[in-house]
Amino acid sequence: MIIVVICVVSALWTIAITALILRFAGNLKLVQAVNDRSSHVRPTPTGGGVGFVTASALASGFAVTALGQPMLVLTVLALAIAALGLADDILELKAGTRFAIQGLALAILVWQQPIEMLGLPLAGLSPIVVGLPVVLMGLWWVNLFNFMDGIDGLAASQALLILLASFGLVMLGQPDAAGEPVLWWMLSLAAALAAFLVFNWPPASIFMGDVGSTYLAFVIFGLALVCAASGWIALPIWAILGATLIVDTSVTLITRMSAGERWLAGHRQHAYQHLSRHLGGHRTVTLLYGAVVLLWLVPIASLAHFQPGILWPCVVVAYLPLLIAAVSLKAGRRVP
Repeated sequence: MIIVVICVVSALWTIAITALILRFAGNLKLVQAVNDRSSHVRPTPTGGGVGFVTASALASGFAVTALGQPMLVLTVLALAIAALGLADDILELKAGTRFAIQGLALAILVWQQPIEMLGLPLAGLSPIVVGLPVVLMGLWWVNLFNFMDGIDGLAASQALLILLASFGLVMLGQPDAAGEPVLWWMLSLAAALAAFLVFNWPPASIFMGDVGSTYLAFVIFGLALVCAASGWIALPIWAILGATLIVDTSVTLITRMSAGERWLAGHRQHAYQHLSRHLGGHRTVTLLYGAVVLLWLVPIASLAHFQPGILWPCVVVAYLPLLIAAVSLKAGRRVP
């Protein structure tokens, strides 16, 4: 019963705060102007992620109370990442500053985890050798999530599906974990995102901004580490669930770098951006990406979860068609 109350409160809190941000966005300098890199056609309020960030932070108190320092560290670091994102929304910070602070936060987060429990093929190596690739993966995940927040509802709906799918896999594999406050946090964040989508669904009245996208990515990464270290879900399964985001951004980045373009410069060359122009709007693309998660990635993640002997072949099977699709859609290329 308590988890239902937590989810309802998280949703209502998110709606209230998001509506408040929407009302005063102009005064707070949180309006995103239209430019040649935009996928929207009118100035739109941003920073709406503050609603689900604060709702999630309140819900995380249950996990902190039950599990102490590890959850406290995750909560504090995630809020620091959100504050950095909010500053970037208002002031447009330099990329080097963002990466340095994000990297430090991820390093602190990763090196407090029992690395040997993360389900990666790195047994016998030192914590530093193992931890560094995990930090780099986290840095890429936090920023690619931000890159994918370019059309209405896409990033929020993908995060919602990842959280619900991972929660479902834990419940099916470890029913006794139902009382774990970490899972309450996961489900309450999903409820907050569902509430945020009331405002962010195409056509969006507000964007989540860097404050929302970076916080969301950081918390999902932290929850993935906790779940992997607890023996609930291996990290590669989380990578399967997030494959639409990972593939689109990775192919786009590699293609642009190979063409000699400045990879940090703004652009409209993601596969999802090409699709939104060719399919006539954001809603169809957001629904399409959601369908890929539900109909392709969740079944494969479930198979890998319950048949760990074929975990890595499942990763390959999940990614290969998405890689082919991203290349076919000319991700990273300039398309008229």
